[in-house]
Amino acid sequence: LGGQINSRTVKMFSLLKNNCRVMHSVQRGSGALLQSKFQKGATASNLRHSIAVDHLSPFPSNLGSDRLYSTDYTDGYHQHRLLRSKYISPDTKLLTFELPWDESIHLRPHAPGGVKIRATVGEQEHEKSYSVASHPELTGMFDLIVKEYPGEGLGQYLCSLRSGDEVSLWAKPRARFEYEANKYDDVGLICNGTGLAPLYQVLCMALADREDKTRIHLIFANRTEEDILMKMVMDFQAFIKKPRLLIHYILSEPSSDWKGGTGHVDIHTLEEHLPPPSDTTKVLVCGSDGFVELVAGDRKDLTVGGLLGQLGYSDKMVSKL
Repeated sequence: LGGQINSRTVKMFSLLKNNCRVMHSVQRGSGALLQSKFQKGATASNLRHSIAVDHLSPFPSNLGSDRLYSTDYTDGYHQHRLLRSKYISPDTKLLTFELPWDESIHLRPHAPGGVKIRATVGEQEHEKSYSVASHPELTGMFDLIVKEYPGEGLGQYLCSLRSGDEVSLWAKPRARFEYEANKYDDVGLICNGTGLAPLYQVLCMALADREDKTRIHLIFANRTEEDILMKMVMDFQAFIKKPRLLIHYILSEPSSDWKGGTGHVDIHTLEEHLPPPSDTTKVLVCGSDGFVELVAGDRKDLTVGGLLGQLGYSDKMVSKL
């Protein structure tokens, strides 16, 4: 802090006070630095379980863009061990899966990307795609955001897993959009619920790169405040990265003391919180089918409709993930 205590540092501490912990760096043989937290009695054997999984800093320095990897996770299904399962809303979990120390899920150049998970639940085999919700070149682990739907589906199964359990998954890059630093002056991200996951991956890539000057505008719609995924860490990053990261939350069922947006995403929301249509602007939309259709038209249709179409955004300015 350089000995300076002012309103900025006081606000930073107030954001952190409920999630305080000591961060430290560990020098590894490969030369990469890992950000992790020390727990009382931590040992080398359980160190991996405490690395960056609370996401106080979702943009760590253990990124592997300059490495060659021994494993291609896009060539078929591989077994991955669950490191940690943590509720981030009443019905949604952040699942952290293990990779070798010096490898990432490595989805570039097609990031944001995801994985397809295959599992037998009861007597039925399920397959479903999930977006990776961490930097695609984070080494040693990767995250998925999974909603715990009622019943015996894959979401319920994954949320019931414990640390040490394994799942079969295949890295599956997306083809509709590939994020590239400084390609656009402004990137708008519009989502609801777990539609945050691929957009959070874009946010991680943009803010982790010190050479990237792209401004990120996030509009995130939910029902209640407790449904807002990753809110603490995004608020913290919006504060320290301002004006590069601007966030507008909107709730359909807000509490009496909620100070953010209320109601539903409409044309006035987009006009106020998105960059205007321009060749230097890109807008990404993700969420439920009904939400995507409202904002940008049918998900399967590559042409732009909905509210963005009414505002004059062209097809090349918008991608539906």
